[in-house]
Amino acid sequence: MWDEMQNRLTKKFDKVSHPLQLDLYGHCSDEMKLKLQAAREVAESGALGSSYMDIDQFDSTVPKKQLTGIYNLVAVVTHKGPTANLGHYVAWVKQANETWIQFSDDMTSTHEDSEILELSGGADDQHVAYIYLYKAQLI
Repeated sequence: MWDEMQNRLTKKFDKVSHPLQLDLYGHCSDEMKLKLQAAREVAESGALGSSYMDIDQFDSTVPKKQLTGIYNLVAVVTHKGPTANLGHYVAWVKQANETWIQFSDDMTSTHEDSEILELSGGADDQHVAYIYLYKAQLI
């Protein structure tokens, strides 16, 4: 954001939390809620077990996939540094085994969900999430 008093770009350090799973059903129109309802009932009943079809899977014998209004966090881009023009950008990507890989230049490291939830900023020496990428949960 542009700081008029300092005549330069500044960075906000406010803490902003983000969920690992985002349910947007409550924000949908009544018409959209009707479209989502059947798939949500199946997902909530546990009939699918602990697994569900995600958008990357394809099987022509399975009926068309349906939206549930639920989205799972699959990647985050963060910035760590004192200003918008000074610092370092890092990507965090969720793997199929539920762990996260941090990509920082040519180095990688593994992380858990709890560490991803801490990418909420608050100070210039902490990672501040800039971009959240969510993937639709389909059944």
